[in-house]
This record gives sequence, C-alpha cells and structure tokens, in this order.
Amino acid sequence: MTHDCTHQPDGNTSLPLNELFADTNVLRTRGEDVCVHPRQLADASVFFKLRSPLFPASAADAIRHGAKYVVLEDGDEEEAALPAHVSYAIVDDVNRAFARVCARLFGDAHRQLTLIGVTGTKGKTTVCHLIDGALRASGVKTGLLSSAVRNTNQLDALSLHSFLATVVRQGGTHAVLELTSRSVAEEQIFGLQFDALVFTNFGGKDEYLDANRQLFTDARFHRSPDTICALNSDDPAGRELAAASLSRVVTYGAPDYTTDAAGITLRLGDRELRSPLIGRHNASNLLAAAAVVEGLLQSEDAALRVGNLTAPPGRLEKLRAPDGVDVYLDCASVPWTVETSLSAVREIAGSRRVVSIIGGNGKIEKSWRASMARAAIHHSDLCIITSDDPRQSHPASLVMDMLRGVPAAEAARMKTIIDRRMAIEAAVREAQPDGIVVLMGRRMLDARTRAEDGQAAMGALQCIN
Repeated sequence: MTHDCTHQPDGNTSLPLNELFADTNVLRTRGEDVCVHPRQLADASVFFKLRSPLFPASAADAIRHGAKYVVLEDGDEEEAALPAHVSYAIVDDVNRAFARVCARLFGDAHRQLTLIGVTGTKGKTTVCHLIDGALRASGVKTGLLSSAVRNTNQLDALSLHSFLATVVRQGGTHAVLELTSRSVAEEQIFGLQFDALVFTNFGGKDEYLDANRQLFTDARFHRSPDTICALNSDDPAGRELAAASLSRVVTYGAPDYTTDAAGITLRLGDRELRSPLIGRHNASNLLAAAAVVEGLLQSEDAALRVGNLTAPPGRLEKLRAPDGVDVYLDCASVPWTVETSLSAVREIAGSRRVVSIIGGNGKIEKSWRASMARAAIHHSDLCIITSDDPRQSHPASLVMDMLRGVPAAEAARMKTIIDRRMAIEAAVREAQPDGIVVLMGRRMLDARTRAEDGQAAMGALQCIN
C-alpha cells in the first residue's frame, strides 16, 4: 500500500509505522499500516500502552477517545478484546518500541549530539546547570533538559527526542540531560548513547539504584569505551559503580574547601576554584561538573568556568537583597534535602540568626512531614511552619502532621503561620537586622510561585528598610 508520508527530521516527520518498527520484534499485526506523525503519539490516536504509572490509560480508554491504531506488549490481555475495526501491533517490549519510534520520527537526532547524562538522588539539577553553563562559556552550543527547565519526572520518549531534534536544528552540538531513575527503568532513554555520565549520590529505594547501576554497567548506554563515568567516591553506591563501570572512570569526593558568605573556595588540580555556591554538597557538585567539562574539552581552564555560575533557580538561590538580611530560595521539601540545605546555610551563618520557612506538602509521605519539621528546627534559630503545596489536603491538617515532629524542648523556636505571605513577612522581621531567611518548599520548583515568594520577601525587606 502507498502512503502519503513525508520525512523531515524537524518535528514535521510522518513515516509508515512498519518503517518506524525497524529493529523492533513485531510478533503479529492486524489491519493496515499507518503513517505516524509526532502529534498522533502525543494525542494517542496512535496509542502505545506503556509500562508506566505516568501513562495508566488502557487500550479500551484510548479507543473510546479516538485511537485508530494500538500497540500492545505480548501477553497483554486487552489484545483479545480489541474491536475488529481497530488495527494493532503486538511487540515484545512496548516501551523500547516506543523509544525507537520516537527517535526515528525525529531523525535519530541523538546520534548527532554529544550526550551528557546526570543521575543520582540529589544534586542532579545543579550538576546539569554547572556543566551546561561551563560548556556555553567555552563556546559550545548546548541544550539543557533538567528539572530547572521542566519537570523531568513527567518526561517521556516523545518529549525527549523532540527536545534533542530542536537542539540539532538550532545548531547545538551537546545536550545535557537530567536522568531520573524512572526514565531509565521505564526505557524512556532506550537507544541513547552517552559521551559522559555522572552519578551524584544515592539516598532512595533499591530499585532506583538498580536503574542507576544499569547506566554505568550496560555498554549500550556508552558511546565508546572512552565514555566518561564521573562517580562520587564519598558515596558507597558511587564506589560500587566505580568498580563495576565499563568505561573511563573519574572519581570525585567532598574536597577540602573553605566557605563564607561569598561562596566556596576549593582546589581543582593545582588551580583555585571560587564559586558563589554554598555548602559541602555544592562543593561535590562543582567537582562532578568540572570532571565532565575537563574530560570532554580536555581543558582545565574550561573546567574552572563552573566556578563562575550562580545557583540554578530554587536551589539555594540567593536573592539580591538590601544590605542586612540575606534571603535564599530552596526547593527542599523532604527531610534530607531540608537538612542538607540548612546545614549549608549554617556553614556560612556564624553568629547570624537563621530563620527557615517550611510548608505542609500534600505530595510527600505523611511520615516524612514530622521528620522535615524536626530537621528544620534543628538547623534553624527559628522555624516558621506554613502552607506549601497542600493539593487535596487541608493546610491545617498538614501543619499538624509536621508539628508532631517538634521536640517539646525546642517548641519555643517554632511558629505556625498558615498564610504563606504573612509567614514570609514574619520571617523577615525575625531575621532583622542581619540574619538569613531560607524559604523552602516544592513551590520553588515553579517559576510563578517562586517569584511570588521572592517578591513577598523583597517587599517585606523594603518596608523595614
């Protein structure tokens, strides 16, 4: 059958599905072949039933909403119930098939790029930001895909390959990708080959470590034996991966460094690196990024450029405030990130008063809320508990969950103000005349709500001054 298909690897591609299925194990089909355009995958008129909690739709639901072609994995019980008028294909691995189709629709743009992937529990976004910024400062045209740009937890293969094709179309040569464990485990990045991979640290569930391990021990993810594998030697999982990795291993660890209100100073080889970032975790992030930049560009001068970069949005992002009180915006919303961020602030605070704001969050596990409040109070002179992202929960209920973590002996260093703007204004007053305010929560991941909090803090400072 002849198809009216076009092939333009710029997002306007339309190709026969049987051509897109090259190298895919298609076990059986029914009905006519179809031409596929990216928008048909986006609106599920050509429907792949992926193994992912992010895409829970059934084939029956997709057909009710207009799907004309369905792709299922072998053994799916829905095959027997598909209506006679619906064409379909049965494949051995539907997630891998979807990744291959998306790559081909966008002209396999990934093959034209130097790919850098960053994985781990904490620090991924900052390391991506540092690598991208240092490469750009060295004259390299890059594309950056991280949670500072978009929610990478919601990423799928279609969005990923669309992004990579855009980078190529705009003249880019390198792409820096924040890799979630889910993107690896669900085969969203199947087919990509990396020139550099970074592992920051591990603090999650065992299945997440299994996904991280796959990146470093499966040669299919490596462009060549020279692929840089930058691994954190201070982390037990990092040491394990360093021993098991197949390609060029570069290790980094928490260095000897000095820090003050202006930032971090550390050694990079025989050179001094100065950065406005703060905290031991950021000293480690700087070394990870420097290792990749130096390895890719073979230039220590290029690596030193990571020190010229400010924090990415919402990652201990320091606002330009009037003299006196300093204000940081930070997306910490679970106990271990709250502790890491406030510990970094404590390193530079000296005798200055530290006032933190944390909020009730409807997304995090209930058992974590009390631990988050306990971590915040432990590292602050005063902690104000307020609302953050309640979702379907009542803000007061979330606050009560958090108050259960407040030790009786430390209750005097805690206040509850559910209205967030009022809480921010109170924090600024409490930090006078020269303290530090740290505004934390998932709100900092969203540009609009982050700006709202920042504006509230700046408005309170201007009123006082």
